[in-house]
Amino acid sequence: MAADWRKYARIYAENWQIILFCGVTAAALTLLYMSAALHPLYQASATLYVNRAAYNEPDTPPDLDISSRAAGQIIDTYAHIVQSDRVLSQAVEEFNNYNNYNLTAESLRDALTVKQVDSTEIFAVYITHTNPETAVEIADITARIAAREIENVIQDSSVRVIDYASAPTRRYAPRYLNNTIMGGVCGILAAVIALTLFQHDFMKKNINKIIQKSADENLNNNINNINNKIKKIKKIKNQKDLSALYGDIKILGEIPADFRLQNLTNTDYYHISPAVREKFEILKNHILDVLSGDQKYQKSGAEFDIKSGVKNSAKSGDKSESAVLLITSAESHESFITLNLAAAFAATKKRIIILNCDFYPSQAQTQDRTRNQDEISQFQTQSQKGLSGLLTNPGMMSAYIAPSGIDHHLDFIAAGPVPPNPVELLQSERMKRVLRELRQNYDYIFLNCPPMQTVENAAVLAPESDGALFIIRPGYSERESVSNAINQLRRGGANILGFILNASGK
Repeated sequence: MAADWRKYARIYAENWQIILFCGVTAAALTLLYMSAALHPLYQASATLYVNRAAYNEPDTPPDLDISSRAAGQIIDTYAHIVQSDRVLSQAVEEFNNYNNYNLTAESLRDALTVKQVDSTEIFAVYITHTNPETAVEIADITARIAAREIENVIQDSSVRVIDYASAPTRRYAPRYLNNTIMGGVCGILAAVIALTLFQHDFMKKNINKIIQKSADENLNNNINNINNKIKKIKKIKNQKDLSALYGDIKILGEIPADFRLQNLTNTDYYHISPAVREKFEILKNHILDVLSGDQKYQKSGAEFDIKSGVKNSAKSGDKSESAVLLITSAESHESFITLNLAAAFAATKKRIIILNCDFYPSQAQTQDRTRNQDEISQFQTQSQKGLSGLLTNPGMMSAYIAPSGIDHHLDFIAAGPVPPNPVELLQSERMKRVLRELRQNYDYIFLNCPPMQTVENAAVLAPESDGALFIIRPGYSERESVSNAINQLRRGGANILGFILNASGK
């Protein structure tokens, strides 16, 4: 037996390169699979307190040991109530109504975990989701409803939410490091088992040669090719990538990343350099060419169908038939493009107004603070005199229209306070009446919409617009997100005029 172990030990020592190669390969494949096929998951939790008086006998001094066991038992009971259809159906209904989402009780049950906190009278409701903000919202709703229903179901019970969920800063799963290490260990074990099963001479003369040759000639190239393909699949890098994916949609313009100069006034569009201002002029001209039916920029086939009145108004300036242009993106808030493009149109002495339909600007500010700092103060005000107020309160529209301060031909209507039902408001008959009235007084109406990945505001406004401008950030916009957004717009009846590349060359 000792001789056999020495034989195998010698085989392992002589073939350590093969064992190491198998471990590294298995680890790389594990990491590759997690990166390509698994979505990051985030976990948010809200904590609830079980009142000690609810399970202590009256007039009896609390015994810590008994109290602790009682807390564990009653929390187990409460956990079953939290996961019941009674609680989950209410949580799903409230979340779906507020977010226009299609969450089901079964999927919520799969994402839900209830745990006691360190043998205390506190238990936590955990929600796991691919979106951290969504996880926070579902956890808060579930905890609040659970506390109320437990008190309704169990007489004399007392449960209070003591901590609502906060946005998780780190992903909960997959755990790349742990799983990669486990994959490497499995690869090493597989190699050891294979070496044990096969004769040493066969391994040394054949398998070792095959693996070594493959490793030297092909493996590095194959891994590099796979990595490059995955990177290309995830991101849109440049115009070439975009044209390959959507050859039927024109690229109307490209705005470089270095766009600002210091100490510029508002008359210089929105604090941009002359070179970038020229880019917006070119972009404006291309859009006008598309709207006027220039064959150079038209898409082929019946899918491109600009209203004849819009074609005429682009050249004649007939205010009774103005153009409503919808501006959106897949993932990033792009008020910078909307503002400067509208300013370029206003420089032609046309009457321009921007409707800020992006009710959630704060979600993007921390990601791109320098780019959006001015837009917050100038354009994305949350005052009562905003679009949400205009759509919910009857009154004169003129009270909600504000001058831009950039050009006296350019006005805007801010977003206003975040409404509980933004999609319903934008689909309402009141919104249609607002657009009809604005068409009578403005040549061009720009609808600044939030990213399609955030909410569906752009999709619901598509039928009321004459064309959509879709913004891409090279190296940032993901192919899957862009594809989903384009399909969503088309299902909504949007006429996509073309792409605008923002922050290119960054």
